Amino acid sequence: MSNSEGQGTVFGAICTPPVLSIECPIWRAALHELGTGEGFGPCRRDGTCAEAWPGDARDYTAAKLRGQIERAVQGRYIHDDERATLEAACGLIAAFAGERPVPCHRDY
Repeated sequence: MSNSEGQGTVFGAICTPPVLSIECPIWRAALHELGTGEGFGPCRRDGTCAEAWPGDARDYTAAKLRGQIERAVQGRYIHDDERATLEAACGLIAAFAGERPVPCHRDY
């Protein structure tokens, strides 16, 4: 990675296709192709839940979104019209019914 303070090499410039063809499947298998998990939220490297979160996708999504809305309102980071949009999005949470958690790397 390059920054403005010093010399460096952009990461993409050193990742040649042969390297990517070897590494990408390994990372994908290690971080993104784990089996279905038991709970939503941050996971450990082995795919198990790192925190106690609801096992139902609707409950997890509602808790996270409502928490973010609350923090945004308290911090005065959003306007009323933005809050209304987010509240409307909460009405769509039912669409997550039946979804199962799939452990993956948090940067995915």
